[in-house]
Amino acid sequence: MAETLNGSMFVYPWDLEDEGVDLALDTIHERGGIREINVAMAYHSGLFLLPHNPKRKIMFADPSIYFLPESSFYSELYMKPIVSQIVIPDFLPRLRKATSKRGMRMAAWIVCLHSSALGAEYPESTTENAFGDRHRFRLCPANPNVCQYHAALVKDVARHGFESIILESLEYMPTLHRYHHEKRGIETTPFVEFLLDLCFCPNCQQFLTDEGLDPDDLRFWVIGLLERFFAGDFETGRPNAGWNEILSYRDGILAIVQHCRKRAVTSFCRELRSALPVESGVRLEATDFGPLWKLGAHEGVWETGFDTQSAFHFLDALMPTPYFASIEQVRETMASYHRMLPSDTRVKPCLRAIWPEVTGSEDLLAKMNACDSAKVDGFSFYNYGLMPLRNLDWIKEAMGAFKSQRDSNHRDIKSD
Repeated sequence: MAETLNGSMFVYPWDLEDEGVDLALDTIHERGGIREINVAMAYHSGLFLLPHNPKRKIMFADPSIYFLPESSFYSELYMKPIVSQIVIPDFLPRLRKATSKRGMRMAAWIVCLHSSALGAEYPESTTENAFGDRHRFRLCPANPNVCQYHAALVKDVARHGFESIILESLEYMPTLHRYHHEKRGIETTPFVEFLLDLCFCPNCQQFLTDEGLDPDDLRFWVIGLLERFFAGDFETGRPNAGWNEILSYRDGILAIVQHCRKRAVTSFCRELRSALPVESGVRLEATDFGPLWKLGAHEGVWETGFDTQSAFHFLDALMPTPYFASIEQVRETMASYHRMLPSDTRVKPCLRAIWPEVTGSEDLLAKMNACDSAKVDGFSFYNYGLMPLRNLDWIKEAMGAFKSQRDSNHRDIKSD
């Protein structure tokens, strides 16, 4: 664990601009005791309620980047960045100056494969299910154009003086992801969701072919099984199936499919790492939503293909997201998470310090303790613009108590 354990805050550019960069940073730093901000530089669409924003209470975020890109980085690429209309040219220089003045660190927060704007502009770069439907909000990690674009994006962001870059959505995102006005009239199972999530785009088909599978045969089989489920044969959905049953199903064919998904995601992570030279000094970290997935992990790999153990070789820290109201659920989830990671992995849990997961400073402290204080290197809190300002008081109180407990434990260990 790091000698100095600090907290960071996820924040959107519009919250800083609307409130005023100096005032917002003073509030985050002094009232919340936060010394690092994670600023969204590439984000997905969303509708946000902003309780303390002085200029607006509702924000419709556009899925785009929130800085002016260096065009030369993308000139030879097929995919081009989509720039938000709210970008202010001098925003980052002002923010860099203001954070430096306060001794605060600044991280860039990049949402990668979750982009309905890029998906709409480049539909052939999205994932394709067995029925041939394209997922507009899910870019495919196996697509070379997607990989090249995000490598350029990482390189582009790094030139703005960030100490670290936090990557989000590095995997085959679940189809069930609360898309805009998402509607369903049938209850699915984790097994059915896994089959719906499988990608059959040309690039993923090539991964399957390389492993000796017939993509057309696999697609036909998946369609048949899902059609039976949709027609009312719910037992085909294997409601109680865990990883062992899924991976052994049909002579282990899904184990090979999952291996292909892992290969594609790991290759994507490797390409982003290679885009950021070690000598740059910029750390590469990633949020990990795996703790939220229903199937859990199998040998360190989530159902989305994200391999926590392989990612360790390309990332400087992992930020798991135990977004649960139950303290016991946070504890159990983080315990399993720690068990599957190499012992020297830097783990920085991200906690939603907002309703409904957190109800006060004592509740937040209990969730921080549930993450296992001996195995974490810091905490991130979500999200400044979405929380009432009183929640900053909760964070400062909880962080202070957490550090006191940790220091006391260290003294006890030394005295022994």
